This record gives sequence, C-alpha cells and structure tokens, in this order.
Amino acid sequence: MKQMMQQMNPDLSQSESVEIEINPRHNLIKKLQEVRQEQSDLACMIAEQIVDNALLSAGLLDESKDMVNRIYDIMSKSLD
Repeated sequence: MKQMMQQMNPDLSQSESVEIEINPRHNLIKKLQEVRQEQSDLACMIAEQIVDNALLSAGLLDESKDMVNRIYDIMSKSLD
C-alpha cells in the first residue's frame, strides 16, 4: 500500500512516523516481560520482530531482509 501511495505521489515523506499499539494483556507480551531480564538479547530481537510483524501486516515494511535474518536468529536461540 505504501509503495502504491508513493508511486501516485512521489513527494510523500520516506520517513513518516508510524504508531503501533501494543496489547499489554497479550500472552506474547506478558512472556516477553518475564524473560527480558534474563535473556535481554532474545527479548530485544522478539520486540523488534513484533514491530516488523505489525508493519508487515499493515503493508508498511519496505525491506524484509533484516526481519528474515532476525527470524533465523530467534529460531537458533530457541533451539539452544
């Protein structure tokens, strides 16, 4: 969607801010809070992944290479 809008209006800002709403009662967010002290690196990767998932779902993620690499890192850490 974002790409289509930029094609229609090339003057659109490339760095528009996006607001993401997090549900603090969601099980994933609760578990993330529990592990963030003991596994801060993993918690940070998961938090970044949550943001990218939201952007991807909204059609706002321009580049997925970093996201895919992060998914591999998360999977690797979960198998340790």
